[in-house]
Amino acid sequence: MQNRTKKSPTINEDQDKAGVSRIRSATKESNDSAIESRDIPVATPEMCHYCFDVIINELLGCDALPNHDERSSAFLQTIPNTMQCPLFVTWDKRVLSNKSSGISGRSGISDVSFRLRGCIGSLSPLKLCTALGDYALTSAFRDTRFDPIASHEIMQLKVWVSLLVKYEECDDCLDWEVGKHGIFISFTVDSNNHNATYLPEVASSQGWTNKEAIESLVRKAGYRMKISDEFLAGIKCTRYQSSKQDLTYASYVILKGHDPVQAALHARELKPKKGGLRSWLNL
Repeated sequence: MQNRTKKSPTINEDQDKAGVSRIRSATKESNDSAIESRDIPVATPEMCHYCFDVIINELLGCDALPNHDERSSAFLQTIPNTMQCPLFVTWDKRVLSNKSSGISGRSGISDVSFRLRGCIGSLSPLKLCTALGDYALTSAFRDTRFDPIASHEIMQLKVWVSLLVKYEECDDCLDWEVGKHGIFISFTVDSNNHNATYLPEVASSQGWTNKEAIESLVRKAGYRMKISDEFLAGIKCTRYQSSKQDLTYASYVILKGHDPVQAALHARELKPKKGGLRSWLNL
């Protein structure tokens, strides 16, 4: 793996400064909530399915999902009203890249990959029954790094729901496991408070060690001076885990039992451009 810095799907954590600064209380609230419900929130395919419903309804309306309000209400009632935790909703978009075939240079097998299309979340515990739909919309249409998702992109999307759980105070800033834990750090320099976080997948995706991840996070928090061992010893660190689930549009259609985009086209009696539906959807 090349150790190149990639655009992080967690950049919009910075939009939730209030939540970041309250991470200590968030730890207690999240854990207390889990104790009260005797259950730790788990991301499910049904949550991802609901996120697709929400943005498709926003983009295509009742032509695509005529019973959206009724079905959404039924799903949300399956989430306990007391269940809350920090969460992120991420949208990725499928990208095709052609491999050249031998000396001829002709196009060969296409690689399918996904690139970040939007990601926004909260580091403060929120009620899942209301926050899930809110952040599905916010990450799809209000991530300022990207244009809002458009209807012709729907069939190329994959959604991720990440629920942040199991918050624990670390003995020191290296007391966590790469690939398993997300980390939140805080420290004070010249009476100025600094803090930042990385979700669990960030350190492993970058190929970082614990120390490299902490040093990167210190820079993210705005500290530009030398990072000594003595400085690292003064950092307060909280670790947490992520319950994560993803769903592509193709899998969403299988779960739903029909294709909402096709339904919208049929209902509106659209006449697709040359190339049919796939051309209209810009595939």
